[in-house]
Amino acid sequence: MSSIRNKTLLITGGAAGIGKIMGELCLQEGAKELIIWDIDHTAMQKVAEDLSGKGYRVHTYHVDVSRLEQVTQAAAAVKQNQGEIDILINNAGVIIGKQFWEHTHRDIDFTMRINIDAFMHIALEFLPGMISRGSGHIVNIASAAGMTANPKMSVYVASKWAVIGWSES
Repeated sequence: MSSIRNKTLLITGGAAGIGKIMGELCLQEGAKELIIWDIDHTAMQKVAEDLSGKGYRVHTYHVDVSRLEQVTQAAAAVKQNQGEIDILINNAGVIIGKQFWEHTHRDIDFTMRINIDAFMHIALEFLPGMISRGSGHIVNIASAAGMTANPKMSVYVASKWAVIGWSES
């Protein structure tokens, strides 16, 4: 993990679960600062307070990654306030577990907007800067579900297969 030393990283869905754990571990391993994007304002503020209390630099942005306008506005704010990021961890995600025929069109759109569309839009906001600097990393969190079928998770599985296929492309 020495490659994260003195790096600025952004984690979507960083207020809980895997995102929260990754953020703290990266700071412990020497990341310069952590930027958290999350829809859960209260949880995000608590994580930021806890980590800031340990001496870490943490910035928070209340972002619904399913809304492109919020993604582009938050990306512009990050670039203006913190500068370019070094590491993007696309982690935000949702699971709606039920039989495919029980899903609504809204369930399908919502899952795909968060689990894959947002990843691509967010990467598009930061990748050009990484390319022009000749450095940077994008980590897209998928799931074992992206490699095998799962009962009652067809839409989630489709979104995670898409993450893996897009990431490898």
